[in-house]
Amino acid sequence: MIYLIGGASRSGKTSLTLRLLEEKSIPYLSTDVLMMGLRGVGYSEYANEQDDIEVAKHLENIMAPMIENLRYCGVPYALEGVHIRPAFIRAMMEEVPDTVKGCILGYPDISLDQKLKDMHTHAAIANNWLMGEEPEYQRQHLGRHLEISKLDRRDAKIADVAYFNTGERYDEILEEAFKHLVG
Repeated sequence: MIYLIGGASRSGKTSLTLRLLEEKSIPYLSTDVLMMGLRGVGYSEYANEQDDIEVAKHLENIMAPMIENLRYCGVPYALEGVHIRPAFIRAMMEEVPDTVKGCILGYPDISLDQKLKDMHTHAAIANNWLMGEEPEYQRQHLGRHLEISKLDRRDAKIADVAYFNTGERYDEILEEAFKHLVG
């Protein structure tokens, strides 16, 4: 099975994929790692840090053949990142119906101040790079990802892809997302 986990920054994507790794021995790759590697060798279309949705359009052209190769080899794998959009998940699920499962995580219904507070309260969670940034950058970043959470919820409904709102009851909702993927 190939798992595609998309959603906003700080929504629980890495925590969910780490659980897949720990409990099911399913390796994963973050689209951030893929993007940084491509950016590092000069692909400028991956340099726009302010628009993850625009970068997603470019990464989909790379991820689709990767998924095809993983499917062909029969390798279970998880890809996670903000760059995995609901329509892309739907397209991959339709292309290889019994091989791809996916979901989107987000927090569209909480305030920016609450998300900032949650981030600082749960500073020990996986992949907490944002804690090292200046407060104004944190606000800007999370503000944009609140917008992405709202877009994702709308787009997941349109694409008929499972959406999990991790804004409240984070652990409980991640448990639901895990069961959706492997249960």
